[in-house]
Amino acid sequence: MDTVLALGTRGECVIVGRGAPHILPAATTLRVRLVATLEDRINVMMKELGASREEAARYIESTERERVRFVQEHFHKDPTDLLQYDLVLNTSRFADSECADIIVLALRQLQRRVVTKS
Repeated sequence: MDTVLALGTRGECVIVGRGAPHILPAATTLRVRLVATLEDRINVMMKELGASREEAARYIESTERERVRFVQEHFHKDPTDLLQYDLVLNTSRFADSECADIIVLALRQLQRRVVTKS
């Protein structure tokens, strides 16, 4: 938690997971959730792990269960509650580069809003 807070305070960084949306201040943090169809996630894990379809599906189920448990246990939040995020992108519909462009655009909008309020 100390590391995430230190990085968040410094700014200009991307923190993937680690409960960051629940630790860092919402006013200055763009909280993004990436989602995809189960089929796409299975295909990615099959390639990354060199696993069968069944092994990839079990890995995804186990990993997701552990991530939810981690956030609930440490932050008393429900990470599946989409209202905790500023932006939710479906990577089954957008390419990685398109997601990056959308995130950068949203971040610039947030930064303008923060500067205007200061």
